[in-house]
Parts: sequence; structure tokens; C-alpha cells
Amino acid sequence: MKKSALIIPIIFVVLLMSGCGSRVREEKTGLVKLNEKAYAYIAADASPENGLGANTGFVVGTKGVLVIDSRNTPKLARELLGAIRTVTDLPIIYLVNTHYHPANVWGNSVFRKEGAVIIARPETIRDIKKYSPLYMSYYKDKDPVKYKELRNIEITLPDSVMEDNLTLDLGSTKVTLNYFGPAHTEGDCIVSIDDGEIIFTGGILSKGYHPNLADRSVDFDNWLKALEIVEGMNPEYLIPGEGRICKKEDIELEREYIVSLRNMCREKIRKDIPVADAILSISSEGVISGSENYLHKNILSFNIRSLFQHEAVSTVNPDFKFIFPSGFRAGGGGGNRKAGRIFWARQTEKGYEEIEVQWQPTSLKQLIMQDIYDRVGSFKCTAQERELKLKSKKSILIGGKSLKGAHGAWFHETGKVSLRGWWIMTMILKEGKLYTILCSTTAGGKTGIEEENIKRLEAIASTFQIISEAETGQER
Repeated sequence: MKKSALIIPIIFVVLLMSGCGSRVREEKTGLVKLNEKAYAYIAADASPENGLGANTGFVVGTKGVLVIDSRNTPKLARELLGAIRTVTDLPIIYLVNTHYHPANVWGNSVFRKEGAVIIARPETIRDIKKYSPLYMSYYKDKDPVKYKELRNIEITLPDSVMEDNLTLDLGSTKVTLNYFGPAHTEGDCIVSIDDGEIIFTGGILSKGYHPNLADRSVDFDNWLKALEIVEGMNPEYLIPGEGRICKKEDIELEREYIVSLRNMCREKIRKDIPVADAILSISSEGVISGSENYLHKNILSFNIRSLFQHEAVSTVNPDFKFIFPSGFRAGGGGGNRKAGRIFWARQTEKGYEEIEVQWQPTSLKQLIMQDIYDRVGSFKCTAQERELKLKSKKSILIGGKSLKGAHGAWFHETGKVSLRGWWIMTMILKEGKLYTILCSTTAGGKTGIEEENIKRLEAIASTFQIISEAETGQER
């Protein structure tokens, strides 16, 4: 009896260690079977040959197959299709785009030809259409070799819009598409299988990669909430947008990365440290333990720039506001209510427009024209170093009052890059604090358009208003 009692636990342990054929090898790359219905296709690394690290996968039902993201090129999409065909010959009936980035959608045409209905959030459809040409232009200018491979890609838009959470019946298998609001991008879709037992997270989760925090529509607060929701779904396996298969415990690392880097950047902003210096110091310090070995190292600098842009106004909390038309976004800044700088900018078909405000304590009791001329000579723009060339004085209307000001041309040259445009400047003295407002624009030397832009910027500057303590911290 004692001998048989020992044998049973030993056999049980051996079977448990071997996984009884049911355990998922979380470190595996390529095709990974998650259960009898769901499969992940895990990128080996961040190379172009492996789709820049973007993971995909598919779910098999009795009616057909649902594919999650289509990879970076038609060639890679066909590789994924080949992996699917090693599992099943059933038709591809759905393709879900979790978000708009090229690594996830530029293979769409392959699955459209297979007859798949392509599903995405409306924001994702909009952004594929809007940004794919810009990505292609980037490759054309910066990476001609890669552009030759990409230039004939047929950008294929999704044809079915996911407005709210959507459940799809594949026959014996149901897949739910969840939307928890803007996070990594504005249209992030999370794919849940078997009531959340397996979740494909799209871009809101990564493992061993720097997460991309630099999208124009990124929402850091809601990203953290989305991670909390996914964690609360108690998944057995998580398939991250990049990196190896995760358990829900890995969510904490993503959360820690976002919170830590955000706090680091806020501290640099408070100390008015330029973003270029912040990139150098944070890169050497590391964001969280182990992140020094993360892939996509180049993403870190973009993440820091993004956080400087998104966090500058709320961190500095200036005591003034403007009324901005659509398209203007905070571009960065630093300091505090006592002394600091903030700039807002937008790029349109009519060129680049920017308003920067710098402020500091002063003992001046009144302003004379020479104060403004002196400021023109010493002003350093936050966005980039520019040489301001004074043309003449100019009256500028601010808050219904005509103030002393100046205008002229600006120049910026570095290496082969040469930029130029126009500017106007005025200064405001208020309760021991001096505010300098600089409006600048460039439209590639198109004088008429630049004059129009300056008039528009001057109209925005005229809305400058000192606000009360109670109003600070509100969105401006």
C-alpha cells in the first residue's frame, strides 16, 4: 500500500510537469496553439522580416475562421495565411483590425481576397485612410529600399464598423470585440475568446518591448483603466501586441512602465529640462527594471517627446489661456506658474503655425519699445532654435487693448535643413510678471499664405486672458 501511494503522486507530478498536452509554451514564437479553437502567431523579434514584432492570431469555429490583424505586408499576411492552412481549410470569414498601425493592417488585402469581412472601430478606419499615405511618404524619403517593397501595397480599408462591443458567432465558438475607449490609439479593439479566457490585447499591452506611447490620440489615463478592465476579466492567456504570450501578472509591468515614465517626464518638465536632455538622462536611467533590454529602443525617445507634449500644460499649470481653433495642440514646455514656457502648434495645408508664451517675474513697472527689441534678440524658441530678424515695430491687439509689439522674419538652418518664416511678438506686464507672446509661421516661402497665417495667429493671441486660481488646471 505504501508503495502504490507513492507511485500515484509521482505520476501526477510527471504529468503535470509535462503539461498533459494542454499547457501553452509561453516562450514559443511562430504558430502557438492556445486551445482547440484559438491560435497565436508570435513574432520572433522586432525585425521587418518578422513584421516589426507585431503579433497576430486566429480563431477557428465550425463556420469558419476569424483572423486578428493582418501583419505589415501582403507577403507576411500570406505567411500567416499559410500557418492557418496548416490547421484548417475552413473559409476566412472575419478579419479584425485591433488598431490602425501599418504593422497590423497593411496585409488586409490578402484576407479581403479570401472573402473576409474586415471589422474595425470607426476611428481605426479613419486613421488607416489618413495616416497610411503619411507612413508611405516617410519610407519614400527615409528608407528608399524599404519603400520599394511597400510602394505597391494596396491599402485596404475595413468594410464593417464596430460601434460598440460586438459578439461574433463562428459556430461552436463566440468571439467578443471590446472597446474600452482611446488608449494606445483612439480606436483600440480588444479581442476576447471564451468569455475572456484568452484575450488578444492589440497595442495596449506588450512584453519585452517599449510600448508605443506616441500616437497623436493616446490617452494615458484611459489606457491604465483599460489595462485594469482586462486584468479584471481574469484571462488565462494574454496575447500582447508585441512580445511573448503573457499571463495577467504581466499587466503590472506595462502599468508600471507608463506610470513611471509619465512621472519622470513630469519631473523634468517642472525643472524646465529640455526634452532632448530628458531623452538622454531617462535613456541612461532606464524607465523600469529590465526595460534597458526592451526591443524597439528607438520608441523610447518618441515616448518621452509625446509625454512632454501631453503633460506640459497640466504639469506647468499656467495662469493664462487662449481660445484656440481646432487642430492646435500643446507641443511642450516647462517650469511652473512663477516662471516657464509653453507652446501650441498646428500643421495644416496652409503651413505651420505656432504660439509660444514665456513668463517670469520682473521688477519692471512699465514697458517701452526697447524692452521688446531686447527680448527679440534674446528669445529662444522651445520648439527649435531660430534666429529672429527684426523688421519694425507693430501694434498688436490683446484683450481689446493695443499693445507695443514687433514683427519680422525668422531663420533656422542646420545641416541641409533650411527653414524660414514670419513672426510677431508682444509683451504683457501684469502684477510683477512679464509675459512674452511670440506667434510664428512658415508656409515654405509662400509670402501671401504666411501673411494670412500671421493674421490668424494674431487673432488667437488677442484672446489671451489671465485666469483665476480656481480656473487653472482646466483644459486649455
